[in-house]
Order: sequence, then structure tokens, then C-alpha cells
Amino acid sequence: MKFQIGQTIKSYDFPSHDDCYMTGEIVSIECGIIEAKIVEWISLGENIEFQPDETFTTPVEMMFEDLYRNHPRIEVL
Repeated sequence: MKFQIGQTIKSYDFPSHDDCYMTGEIVSIECGIIEAKIVEWISLGENIEFQPDETFTTPVEMMFEDLYRNHPRIEVL
């Protein structure tokens, strides 16, 4: 999948969980790492507080990416 700065993504923490993820707007993509400004942070279905300009990072591709074959690890919203 091709990601671009400005896109809003949802990045899941685990292949079999829909209740642990971060949503954010991509601010940079360098050396295979996406950095996104957090819009929403959910852990075990609960909202997690975050600072207004806080970011998260996630790799564009992972070693065990095939674990996510039935559920994408990163979705463009």
C-alpha cells in the first residue's frame, strides 16, 4: 500500500484485535517508518489521553505482515 503525507490512518496493535489502535494524520514517511499526529488512541476499547501534538510511529511493512492477512495492520481512512 502506498501512503502519503496528510492521509489519516488507523494503525492496529495486534492482528486479532479491533480494540487496540491509534488513528492519526501522517506527518512524515522516512526509511520505512510512518510518523502520524495522534487523533485517537484506543487500548482495549478505552480512550487513552494524549498530548495535542503527540505522534506515533509505525513501520510501513513488518517482518510478520502475513499475520495481518485477514485484517489490515494499517488502514487509510
